[in-house]
Amino acid sequence: MRVRGKRQRVISALLSGYCNTSQDVAEETGLTVHESSKVVSALLADGVLRDTGRRLPANRPNRFFRVFEVAT
Repeated sequence: MRVRGKRQRVISALLSGYCNTSQDVAEETGLTVHESSKVVSALLADGVLRDTGRRLPANRPNRFFRVFEVAT
C-alpha cells in the first residue's frame, strides 16, 4: 500500500514514538486538530491504525483523548 501526503505524515508521527493521540499528531505534523482527526479516522477505517483502548484525560471535564498505534 502506498501512502502519501497527510496520511504519511500522520503515520510517521505515530511511528516516531512521541505521538499517540490526534492532538499530539497535530502538534507534531503542523496539521490542525480537525485535519489530523480526519486522517486518523480514515486510517482507522482502513485498518492501518488501531485504537489501543487507552484514554488520556483532556482539559475539559468528561473528555478524553483516544490513544492510537500503527497496526503491524
